Amino acid sequence: MQAENSIDQSNLDALLQTMVEGMIIQDTSGRIIQYNQAALEILGMAEGQLNEAEPGEESAPGEDSEKEASEAASMDSAEWDKIFPGKDHPGMASLKTGQIQKNLVMKIFRYDGEVRWISLNAVPIVNNRTGQPYQVINTFTDITEMRKMVNELKQVQLLYNISQDLMIITNQEGYFKKVNPRFTEVLGYEFRDIVSQKFVNLIHPDDLEATMTALKKVGTKRSTHFINRYKEKSGSFRTFDWVVVKDPDTELLYYTARDITDYRSEELDIIHSSRVYSIGELTSGLAYMINGQISIIGGHLSFIKSQIDQDEINTPDVKRKIQGIEESVHRLSKAIKDLNSFVRNAKNEEIADISLTHILDNVMELSHERFRIHCVKLDVDFEDKLFIRCRETQVAQVLIALLNNAYNSIHTQREGWVKLSAKSKNGVITISISDSRERKDKSELNVVRNIIEENFGSIYYDHSSPHSRFVIEFPAVQVLK
Repeated sequence: MQAENSIDQSNLDALLQTMVEGMIIQDTSGRIIQYNQAALEILGMAEGQLNEAEPGEESAPGEDSEKEASEAASMDSAEWDKIFPGKDHPGMASLKTGQIQKNLVMKIFRYDGEVRWISLNAVPIVNNRTGQPYQVINTFTDITEMRKMVNELKQVQLLYNISQDLMIITNQEGYFKKVNPRFTEVLGYEFRDIVSQKFVNLIHPDDLEATMTALKKVGTKRSTHFINRYKEKSGSFRTFDWVVVKDPDTELLYYTARDITDYRSEELDIIHSSRVYSIGELTSGLAYMINGQISIIGGHLSFIKSQIDQDEINTPDVKRKIQGIEESVHRLSKAIKDLNSFVRNAKNEEIADISLTHILDNVMELSHERFRIHCVKLDVDFEDKLFIRCRETQVAQVLIALLNNAYNSIHTQREGWVKLSAKSKNGVITISISDSRERKDKSELNVVRNIIEENFGSIYYDHSSPHSRFVIEFPAVQVLK
């Protein structure tokens, strides 16, 4: 009988050592017959803990694991019932029914009390003579991180669905692969209406050549920006501001678009309602970066979802996509954090000795995207380790406003440029913002002058420069380290 009900131990041991899945064999009483190293790692147990203290019973410690056996033996049956594999886990049902259990998702408690999730398969071993199951082989995989990833992807999917920007995915031939609900809401097309069409088929004929030229520049490392008129289902056209990137792995193209049909492109002047800057100006450049990152997230999400739907998950590919999502989320989070810092009312902010380099770095993080996407050259040259005494947010707001003012003045020039520099000499830090337009005879500075003077500085318009140039001066502060 013993030989009849036994598994070839040498073959079993060899199999166990090659498996990356956890494996535990139990008899009808729940007693553990065999297990592998992967099972111990998933369950958070040391060698010997599984078989030296079975659930609900005590046993004498072995020579090499006295401490572990003592701890296990001290656990009562109620505590052991919480730890997988207890006597009542779903795999034991296979011993009662003789049926194979496949892909059962269950929550387990590791030996250290940590809660994890596993996917379990249970195969009963049947006595050939009696036809009755007498042992069960449990194989299981830790899917805790996968469940977390799926939950995070659901959150990204929600963001994709509620976005007020149009989002489109096309294949390398240009045919539509996916559109978000906003696309349908704005243009009126259901996906079935356009599934056999190409993205370019809906472009206004007068804008087709310029759009095709822009699409030829699409790469995998940076986004491409263009504006065109796009056809609604009704036959009318709306104007969109597009950003497109390519996934190097799949060669799919990811588009986002803002509906600017009713948008008035003329932005606020630097002196408007006695305010230093316009939040709309500040966010206009960031919008392109945010849209691009959301497109990347949506693309990675679609790739992972397709693998899950097909039950053909390629772990390295999924991890690479998740890493891409995490990088995009990190960049979005930083942009939002910086934005929140600089749009708040800074009137009551405490004056302190602040790193000018830190201020300039944050200003560039918020401003550079706008210049880049419109191909306006922005040169930056500032020394390191410069400190001024000021309200950080107010100084940053003034610099952003001056950069926006320069951009608004020259962005239509064929070779327009803006330069930001900061130098220290003889105890004075000089910040200058110049651009490619010709010098003006007059320039209103009342609002920004008041703010700069409140922060112990001065500002003037440099009439000696051949180009438009604003200069701000602060006393240098020595900060002891």
